[in-house]
Amino acid sequence: MKKIEDWFDKLKEEKTPSLPNTKNLGLPEDTELLATKMPRSPYKELDINENVWICSHEDVKLMELTTQSKYVKAINEEWQLFPSFYLSFFIPNIKKEEGKKYKEKVFDSVAEAIAKS
Repeated sequence: MKKIEDWFDKLKEEKTPSLPNTKNLGLPEDTELLATKMPRSPYKELDINENVWICSHEDVKLMELTTQSKYVKAINEEWQLFPSFYLSFFIPNIKKEEGKKYKEKVFDSVAEAIAKS
């Protein structure tokens, strides 16, 4: 996990992230990566109309779930420790349908780069 996180952080520092080994994998040299790392949460407050509200018999006021549930709070904290990594790619002057044929090669290149980092 640390290797992946470090690789994404390094990639984020580049102005125009590019793939290593594009020639070896038969990818266009101008292939660019779009990558981000985000913490995930099974439940988070959205807006006042979409939140989960709870009310108890002891206290008549409404309370938002994340402020009252130790269970939901613990799950959210645990999920923050394991961020999600999102990766996409862009090849200028190539239509989406044509670009799909490069998907496996792009992910192979990323896996190889992470393994070597």
